Amino acid sequence: MNKNLKSHAHLNCFKAYDIRGIVGEEITNDIVYRIARSVVQHLKVKKIIIGFDARETSLNFAKSAAEGACASGANVLDIGLAGTEEMYWAVSQFEACAGIAVTASHNPIEYNGMKIVQTKSKPILPKDFNSIKRIAEKNIFFEPDKKGKVFKIKEEAREAYLKKILSFIDLQALKPLKIVLNLGNGAAGPTLIALEKSLKKRGVKVNLIKLLQEPDPTFP
Repeated sequence: MNKNLKSHAHLNCFKAYDIRGIVGEEITNDIVYRIARSVVQHLKVKKIIIGFDARETSLNFAKSAAEGACASGANVLDIGLAGTEEMYWAVSQFEACAGIAVTASHNPIEYNGMKIVQTKSKPILPKDFNSIKRIAEKNIFFEPDKKGKVFKIKEEAREAYLKKILSFIDLQALKPLKIVLNLGNGAAGPTLIALEKSLKKRGVKVNLIKLLQEPDPTFP
């Protein structure tokens, strides 16, 4: 990633509390890199969770976010394709200083964006959000004493996430379940498949009828 990035007069992908923009116009790999680097620098982040949704552009944006975070000195815990709720949970579970989910939620496919939280999965305060925006726009970055590294923890994180979910349920009281699932819409499909395996390992009778096996990168 080029360190000598030109400043942006205005990043209009910053909304009231998150990032949303048209891919290639309002949000690019360069902009995602800047924002992630700004988050780490402003919040003095040492460890950050990064995940992404199923949109076609999300994987590359997540890589750019990881590059930006590492460039400002944070270690990245990469949870891979995951729902935003998994990122929220992982920030607290792994005692990270912040978290980023690359996602545009319900917005049309030409959009992408970022949801950002700070330590203990708390929302970013408006004053901090504005400071992050200013740093990203002005390219006011400082070189850290040491660059960060990326650690891929997808399997570990998902196993711990499912264990937490199942801890809320009396599995012995569950009756046999037959559920129809469409795994093509959104990022929850792999988590649900892993949940099915966890339930079966615990002796719970469950029959999940899967209409689509893989998340659809063209949805919505």
